[in-house]
Amino acid sequence: MAPIYDEDGKLHVFMSSIPNSGRWNTDSKIVHFVADSPEGPYTFVDTTFSSTSASYHNPQISKVGDTYVLVFLLRDNTNRSNPQEVGIATTKSLNNPWVESPYNPIIRGSGKMDNANITHASNPTFLVDAKGK
Repeated sequence: MAPIYDEDGKLHVFMSSIPNSGRWNTDSKIVHFVADSPEGPYTFVDTTFSSTSASYHNPQISKVGDTYVLVFLLRDNTNRSNPQEVGIATTKSLNNPWVESPYNPIIRGSGKMDNANITHASNPTFLVDAKGK
């Protein structure tokens, strides 16, 4: 679950949702709820990310300047041997649509990164450095 407050003090929660008959690695989607306080009640806003060809899971949200950044696990379901990878999307307002990066997956589940063999991404998070990057 990824909670964040907007400029009006409303609490927005982005979380994974899996059908009862589904599996997280093939059927997960990201949904969005909003409330006035952590205690709720919560109102369903939308299904933020869902696809029959990909699974979206474990969202994490941050705000960088005037932009919200959502990172998540992304898995292409067209081939069961595809690894979990990391995707990213941005928006200027939690009430506007999200825009997925054209570079997704931003961290691939196969290959090398700084001499490390990457075969499986899990539990993504996002960090802004001291320079705001």
